[in-house]
Amino acid sequence: MNPYSQLQAAYGLSLGALGEFTEGERLCEKGLSFAYEINHLFSIGVAEFYYGWLFNIKGDGESAVKHHQGAIEYWEKSQARNLLPIAWICLGWGYFLLEKPDSALEAEEKGLNMLAERGQPLFLSFYHNVLSGVHLDRGSLSEARRHAEEALNLARTGHQRSVEAQLLIQLGRIIGKTDMSDTGTAEGYIFQGMKISDELKMKPTYASGHLALGELYTGAEQKGKALENLKRAGAMCREMGMEYWLGRTKKLLESLEREIQ
Repeated sequence: MNPYSQLQAAYGLSLGALGEFTEGERLCEKGLSFAYEINHLFSIGVAEFYYGWLFNIKGDGESAVKHHQGAIEYWEKSQARNLLPIAWICLGWGYFLLEKPDSALEAEEKGLNMLAERGQPLFLSFYHNVLSGVHLDRGSLSEARRHAEEALNLARTGHQRSVEAQLLIQLGRIIGKTDMSDTGTAEGYIFQGMKISDELKMKPTYASGHLALGELYTGAEQKGKALENLKRAGAMCREMGMEYWLGRTKKLLESLEREIQ
């Protein structure tokens, strides 16, 4: 592996996780370009993967799919079989963002089968995390919760704090949709996730917490709290250029404002 290209792309991804997407994309592109320049197949795959993961976080499904497909192509060419499962799992995440659940599930199953063959439990939390989101969007709340709880247990066992933060927020969303009388429990999970993301300075995850609270309070008829959190989520998404999540926030906000009027 070429250290220069990998470090550029890894640094770019890290900045993306902090919400600094413009600089993160620049560094990922720099790392990828260098890997292509020296024609190092494995390093191209690494840089493509980090670049795709940045777009997963940002919510840009089209770019995420493109780069994860590139990672899969170059890791297959370089025989990097141990890394292929996580590329397929993150490809499924990209399809989820594009609202293509069937393609997402197909990619996830491919990743899971590879994990089973290679015995790599580290990546399983990502697999269950993505599946939780797919099932939640489909309205399969029991399946969404099962996968979220499994992913949370795996994330905690593996000390994956960033994943834990996402899953706590996800569980709060699921509980809020399952039982509107249990707003307090749902709120507690979301607050826990936001606390961890704040400690890690993960602004995109923190913004998703405000969106989840806005969604929760809307369903609980606490319109003032809902409005406050949706506006905060929208401002953060706009600042970071997270257009996908900004669009979802605007849709909820517009619907809530019509109800208030």
